[in-house]
Amino acid sequence: MCRPSYAWAFPLIVSAGLLAGPSTSDAARQPDLGTWLGKDVTPFVTEQLTTHPRFKGELVRFVVFKDGNPAPRSDALAVSLRDRLVDAVIDVPGVRVGWPNSSGDTSRDQTAIDCSKDAVHYYIGLEVSQAGNDQYKVDLRALDLEDRSWATGFAMSWQGTLSRSERRAFQRIAADQSFRGQRSVPFSDSQPDLLAAYLAHELGCELLRQVSGEYLVILNRDDEHTVPLDGVVELVSNNLSGYQAVQVTADTDRANAVLRGKAHHVDDDLYQYWITVAPTESSSELPALSASAYVHLPGLHAEQNYQLARPQTSAMLAPSLVVQSDADVLSSIRIVELRGAYACNSGNVSFQSQIQRGSRLQDWLDDCFALQVQTKEDAVVFFLNHQLNHGLVRLSGRDCSQRTEARIARADKTLEYALPLLALTRDASSPATGWRLNPDADIYYAIAVSDSKAARALSRQLDQLPRRCTISVHPGLDGARLENWLARFSAAVEQWQPYVDWQAVRVRNVF
Repeated sequence: MCRPSYAWAFPLIVSAGLLAGPSTSDAARQPDLGTWLGKDVTPFVTEQLTTHPRFKGELVRFVVFKDGNPAPRSDALAVSLRDRLVDAVIDVPGVRVGWPNSSGDTSRDQTAIDCSKDAVHYYIGLEVSQAGNDQYKVDLRALDLEDRSWATGFAMSWQGTLSRSERRAFQRIAADQSFRGQRSVPFSDSQPDLLAAYLAHELGCELLRQVSGEYLVILNRDDEHTVPLDGVVELVSNNLSGYQAVQVTADTDRANAVLRGKAHHVDDDLYQYWITVAPTESSSELPALSASAYVHLPGLHAEQNYQLARPQTSAMLAPSLVVQSDADVLSSIRIVELRGAYACNSGNVSFQSQIQRGSRLQDWLDDCFALQVQTKEDAVVFFLNHQLNHGLVRLSGRDCSQRTEARIARADKTLEYALPLLALTRDASSPATGWRLNPDADIYYAIAVSDSKAARALSRQLDQLPRRCTISVHPGLDGARLENWLARFSAAVEQWQPYVDWQAVRVRNVF
């Protein structure tokens, strides 16, 4: 059986049955939720927006309501239903959807800017709520933003039971990416291009509205302390030039304004990034204009504080660090012994031994040890090893790839991953808690991620770890470098809750 490669592992995480109908007898009396959305809601919304005098030609935005208010963060079921509705109507002639759209896509035509798309008249939204007795209710309504009232006649409701996957989606908190850039839904450190597109749109509209004159700007590069955002100012300037909102020059004598960006620390790993264009002369009639967005920069604040603090030795560092996770993805983890050369050298279980043929250790190769994990839902799983006295590494197995190795775990199925162990005494392994800077035994971690975007983000963090792909120990991160990495990793885990779960096993008496 071939092991899935990293390149195509992530798309397998997408749940195929998120909107499948309920299996109860209620389905005989009314359509399931997915059918109701496709056959009832979509035609109704399309007709209202294209033919009704009140809505025809008006700019609308699709949102999720929570307690009657647009919600930047709600449940994953409501967000997925809203996204399906948008996908069904966004390309219908006559339907005008405001910017940004529900997916949070801030990419735009780089040769034009449509500031009128910010003037949304109606919020059209879905709200999912519990109705008691294992019943759930979904309401569709339209909110008139001019008088803050519900639009009469624009309403539909569904009530019934949810499928298992729908109930699980309802229980998961999800961010509405159309609110990206606000404090509750910040950009991530891996989205400098989307951040720049968002800021360029906001600042570009401000520039086009002013009538005091034209700006010929020179760039002031990003703050050197915000490396993850390096290049945002240049990206913004490129977008603004495409919009013909400003002209850019490298000649300081010709420039009459400067374009600069700066990230201001707000709280923990949250920053507010400001992009500003300001005249170079205080007497200029050109106004200073700016736009801002919130961005999540894991570990940056802790790293800046560390750089400003007095250097520490490993002995001075705290003995234990906590990587919090309230997810419930992993069911179990344990070390198992697999017998036979076929099992130990299959596509799913293999680790380079570097043992010469004829060695007295060769007999051990017929048996091997593996970390066996089971997940409650389909997940991408990564494996780490904190080697006793040798630091933290990521396990890479036979391929020893430069990129972080990922395995796919199917819901309620076991997955085995070979460990670089030649022998293991009875009762040598036990559950481990916490992430220690100086553990007193080997620790093996399994990190399960049930969301493809979260998995990609975590893999970028894990890429920073040295890799181990033989039974020989390999120098890993330790001391202050490990502490800084753990701070960034902990922030990434927190950002992607509730999709990230981890468990660990402590191993002693390894020979």
